[in-house]
Amino acid sequence: MFYLADSGPLYVKSDSGKKCSFPSPFNMTSGSGSLPYGAFCDSDAVKFRPGNLPTTTNGTILLAPCGKPTGVNTPGSLCDPNCLLNYGDPLGPADPMGEQRGILFFQNRSQASVQADWGGGGQLLLSGTIYIHQCTIGSANAPDAGGTGCDTSNAYTDSVWFHGNPSSGSFIVGEIITDTLSMNGAKAGINMDLSPVAAYNILKASIFQ
Repeated sequence: MFYLADSGPLYVKSDSGKKCSFPSPFNMTSGSGSLPYGAFCDSDAVKFRPGNLPTTTNGTILLAPCGKPTGVNTPGSLCDPNCLLNYGDPLGPADPMGEQRGILFFQNRSQASVQADWGGGGQLLLSGTIYIHQCTIGSANAPDAGGTGCDTSNAYTDSVWFHGNPSSGSFIVGEIITDTLSMNGAKAGINMDLSPVAAYNILKASIFQ
C-alpha cells in the first residue's frame, strides 16, 4: 500500500511503464512463489477475472495486498479496527468472486484539492483500490478522526485525472474512489467489468426487549 501523506499527488507521466526485465512477460493469472495466481489472490479470483483482461503484460505491475499482515489485528495496532478493510477483502477466501486485493493508493484525507494525474500511453497493471478522497479539514498532520465528520461545505475537492491517449494495455483491477473523476484526450475512457453478483442493502427496523 502506498500512503500519500501530504499534498504531493499520485503522478504517472505520459508513456511511463517499460518492459519488465524479469519475468517477461508477467503472467496475470498464474505464477509461483509469493504470486501463485499472478495478479490475483486465489483460484476463484482468477476464475471470475474481467473478461477483457489479457493473460500476460509487459508493463509496470503494482499489486495491493491480499490480506492483513500477521499480528496486526489487535487493539492499538496501526490498522485496527480496519485491518481487513485496508489490507484486503473483508470476506477473505469466503468472497464468492474470490478474495480481492485491498487498497493500493491511499491519499491523506485531510489534503484539499489534490489532483492525481494519469498520463496517456503508459502500459501498466494496477490491482487494488485507488482512494483519492478529501474528508476532514486540517493540516497534513491533523488526525483523520476515524473518517467521521466530513465538512460538507469544504470537503470533496480531490480528483483523479486520466488524459492523453491511454494505452489499451493499461488495466486497473479494483475500484477508483474519488471526489471527481475527469477524462480528456483522444479515446479517453474506462471499461468497467461489474460483478454479476447482485447486492441489496436493506435497512430493517427491529425491536428487542
